[in-house]
Amino acid sequence: MTRSQTPEHLAFGLKGDRKYVQGTEIYSACRDLLARPRDFVVSHLIFHEMLRGDARVVRFDDGEVPELLAECRLSRGDLAETLGLVADGPPSIDRSTFEEERIVAACAIDTDSVRLEADTGFDSIEEVVAMIKAWHLEHLPDAGKWLFVRLDARAGGDLPARRKGPIEARLAGRLGTRMTRFLVSVDGRESMITFGSRR
Repeated sequence: MTRSQTPEHLAFGLKGDRKYVQGTEIYSACRDLLARPRDFVVSHLIFHEMLRGDARVVRFDDGEVPELLAECRLSRGDLAETLGLVADGPPSIDRSTFEEERIVAACAIDTDSVRLEADTGFDSIEEVVAMIKAWHLEHLPDAGKWLFVRLDARAGGDLPARRKGPIEARLAGRLGTRMTRFLVSVDGRESMITFGSRR
């Protein structure tokens, strides 16, 4: 797939009782539809605002990007491209269930880490975000609602859709009760995931 063949529209659906598209769904779409067909990886993904439906893919070299909801940087060696996501209508995929509690029940939460070995059948990004959210609920229960706000790939490529081994998230930094960073390791790949709190 060439740059000119990059999809211009990403279709999303809401999960569970959420009124916004989960960051995990956006990451999966960027990985599977924007990066992988071109042999790129998602090196950075930053969320500015919540997406509540489908998204249009925009390029920063096309000029100023109004009402930007997320930025996705794709890279391969020395090549890199940053794409933006803006709202593009309501969700076009039907609402579905999300049994997050299955992931949480299978993980082991420690003082500064959370680990999952069982095969839950979920995408690894869904697993690790649920794991980190569970860590926050146990250790910082009064800090407000915790949201996945950023991912930075460190080594080995994208987080896999289906992992082969255990997945671990280790606390790497914390700014009071406002922000945390976790180093995620799975199948020889590492990413830094940042969470922010919202009251």
